[in-house]
Amino acid sequence: MKFAFISTMVGAPWGGSEELWSATAAQLLAQGHTVSACVKDWGEAEPETLRRLAAQGLQIFLRNESGPPPTVVRVRRKIAEKLGWRRPLVTPLTQLAATRPDFTVVSLGGGFPNDDCCGDLVRNGLAYAVLFQSAAEQSWPGDREREEAVAMLRGARAALFVSEGNRRLVSRQLVDDHPRSLIVRNPFRVEYDQVIPWPAAAPPWRIAIVGRLDPAAKGCDLVLETFARPQWRQRLVEVTFFGTGAAAKGVEALAARLNLNFVRFAGQVADVAEIWRSHHLLLLPSRFEGLPLAIIEAMLCGRPCVATDVAGNGELVVDGQTGFLAASATINAVAESMERAWATREDWSQMGAAAATAVRQLVPRNPAANFADLLMQLANKP
Repeated sequence: MKFAFISTMVGAPWGGSEELWSATAAQLLAQGHTVSACVKDWGEAEPETLRRLAAQGLQIFLRNESGPPPTVVRVRRKIAEKLGWRRPLVTPLTQLAATRPDFTVVSLGGGFPNDDCCGDLVRNGLAYAVLFQSAAEQSWPGDREREEAVAMLRGARAALFVSEGNRRLVSRQLVDDHPRSLIVRNPFRVEYDQVIPWPAAAPPWRIAIVGRLDPAAKGCDLVLETFARPQWRQRLVEVTFFGTGAAAKGVEALAARLNLNFVRFAGQVADVAEIWRSHHLLLLPSRFEGLPLAIIEAMLCGRPCVATDVAGNGELVVDGQTGFLAASATINAVAESMERAWATREDWSQMGAAAATAVRQLVPRNPAANFADLLMQLANKP
């Protein structure tokens, strides 16, 4: 069969939202299917995963985001239709649609489906599903955007979400429920059965923040403002950020301004499991999410997590059992949850063991293989 993926990722060359579609593409290619993908053209910053998939046979259609805005492209198309021009406006998405895939997944890094990412599929009568990787309380659609999103979703064979929290939020934002709404899980970057021994005796207690340095999404500033409080300067802790991002210099500048000499920046780490050989706790005060890989990976490695109660975080992190939940993405809420965590630090190893058990009850061993099977079912059953 022929499968296609459309990724709307534009903020960075790669991120957690790209893991599921790319790993599933690899699965389908290995099974002998024809697979194509439409992604942003990152030029020299092209992700290594794309190069590897291209070597495996993935056909890639590159979008040049510096070209005309999608609204301009849409107006041009409507004018052409009114004038009766037969030659379609050629874009990477129209080229992908011209290959007539049996099934297409539109992977949304954020936002809602619209004509720009789904229109060519609808106009060509192609089967597709929409995958929501993230949703945000602060990003509500206007009426026109909502109506367009609902129309695009109604044309889809399935609406897919990485967490129940995201499904509920999108349903509320669009005031609509898809008749075939399903939860799928993202793949992870640690061994499913790997047992990471508890780090050497503390203190110091080592706290890791794993994710891109993007305060708007990951709440990096909430981390720094929490640890800038006087009591933390007296405690034996080491706080390390793992990751890179467009706001890296700003986050480091804020840490320096707050004089946090126990906060370090380790950059991107290829082996995530190595983080948990020396760290005791994950802190992830995201402002919005889907279901963070960082939480899944930390829990698989037997580490408790402190996270904000957004999207699917509360589906994995059970307050007081496998970690702690901050009621909101604010400095006071994050600081309060960290105080509760600190008061029970001698129990972190037991909480980590409970986390390791809990995560395996919700996250399957091979999410990409499961997703590939689901796409086969959706392609064969309208």
